[in-house]
Amino acid sequence: STNVSGSQIDSQLLRDLTDLLAQKLGKPDSYCSVHISPDQRMAFGGTEDPCGHATLLSLGGLSANLNREISKALADFFSTRLGIPPSRCYIRFIDCQRHELGWNGGTF
Repeated sequence: STNVSGSQIDSQLLRDLTDLLAQKLGKPDSYCSVHISPDQRMAFGGTEDPCGHATLLSLGGLSANLNREISKALADFFSTRLGIPPSRCYIRFIDCQRHELGWNGGTF
């Protein structure tokens, strides 16, 4: 979620974010799903300057070192592409078990 305007989020941004995550996670693009909720009423640190909250859910593969690497890459992406300073975005990492994620009428 972000308070950044939806007018800043186009198809190319979604493709670029998908590519970034697929590369960092070592997964094919076809397994990556990106969802951005723009135009949210949000405050961070008491101000409504550009900010965001992100959740990255992965079926395995996450680690403390990889999370730091992905956090840096996402902070750079959000700053460059959406104007969200790295200090104004929280990222939650969830290492999901295969039976906890549904897809295509079943689970992984």
